[in-house]
Amino acid sequence: MERIALYQKRRIDLLKALMAIKSSFNELEDVLLQKGANIGVEEKVVSIGFALMVTLSISALLGLFGVEGFIVSLVLFAIGFVISRIFATKVYGKPREESQLNHFERGLLNQVSQTTQQINTLQEQIKNQAELIVFADYQRKMLPMMQLKGQVLRHDMSNLSWRYQKHFARLQEQYQLTLAQLINCYAPKKRK
Repeated sequence: MERIALYQKRRIDLLKALMAIKSSFNELEDVLLQKGANIGVEEKVVSIGFALMVTLSISALLGLFGVEGFIVSLVLFAIGFVISRIFATKVYGKPREESQLNHFERGLLNQVSQTTQQINTLQEQIKNQAELIVFADYQRKMLPMMQLKGQVLRHDMSNLSWRYQKHFARLQEQYQLTLAQLINCYAPKKRK
């Protein structure tokens, strides 16, 4: 009876770990495509504030030399706003299409798709099959996820905006922890 209870607990833990990995895959795709990078209120306030700061500081300097006027201030504000938008794009990013991804990023998304299919198959096996089949040959079942881990860790984040680079770094750590939990479900530390 205890063995059945342990098996049921491990099955549930295994399913939870697989779901966590699949959700990290969705997050990975969102980060690479920089979804949610539309201009928000925060970015607009920063852009207008930066433009206003440029306008006031340069107007003050030009005022020392006797250059002043509404048109000069308007031109300075426009220049400051353009500079702040370029800065905001580097910091906050803008949404990307799959066609804008480099070869490595497309390969990473393709590997994510293949691994997701393998996880779906694995989840069906866990739900429908006996203990021997579920927990047998786990190294082979883990291989695509381990290969993906290597790709995620080697990924060059320079194409991403600063905000998404930070998010991707957190995602790398989260994926490693979730994968370690999954491995622990297959091979608990007591049995290693």
